[in-house]
Amino acid sequence: MAKEWTLVLVKPDGVKNRHIGDVLSRIEQKGYQIIDLKMIKPTEEKLRQHYADKVNAPYFDALMSYMTEGPIVGIIVAGTNVVKAIHSMAGATNPVDAA
Repeated sequence: MAKEWTLVLVKPDGVKNRHIGDVLSRIEQKGYQIIDLKMIKPTEEKLRQHYADKVNAPYFDALMSYMTEGPIVGIIVAGTNVVKAIHSMAGATNPVDAA
């Protein structure tokens, strides 16, 4: 199977609560490769592009407020079946339900 790439975002609360290392460790323990890593202060323009499918959602303003309350960390991850694996690791929207 071909190698896939995906984007993982450690959102502002994860950065604030010092979970970046945990996220990286879990990805590496699964055997996936960290291709790139960058701390970003997202702009409204970039967030509107990234969340284009949610711009008209009733919760979009709250999402924008949350995503701009601090820096985020963007991680490009590569590996076989990495998209499915990252979705499984991250779990549902509620992190309590995540694997």
